[in-house]
Amino acid sequence: MVTRYFGGTRLGKGGLARAYRGAAALALAAAPSVLAVRESRLRVSVPIALDGETRHLVARHGGRVEEAAYDDPRRAVLLARVPADSAGALREDLQALAKGDASVSGEV
Repeated sequence: MVTRYFGGTRLGKGGLARAYRGAAALALAAAPSVLAVRESRLRVSVPIALDGETRHLVARHGGRVEEAAYDDPRRAVLLARVPADSAGALREDLQALAKGDASVSGEV
């Protein structure tokens, strides 16, 4: 935060601009940086016997399972978030794991 106590233009317009620019540069240099990663939300349906392996695959692709439902006694439905760059590879790995019996729909 930059506070200006004096209301005049004694520094001149250029001097004021330099003072604010310098304060802003110091604030940005001191601020922590955060890496933003675009994510995809996926709905994954697999045979219930593959629940654990599916969770492992999601984690291996940098994702996390947010919800799970077991309404059908033979299927597990997982809602997962994964980095958008990994979504395609995860789909392929899930199909290989489930031998074509996985259902993956994007952006829930």
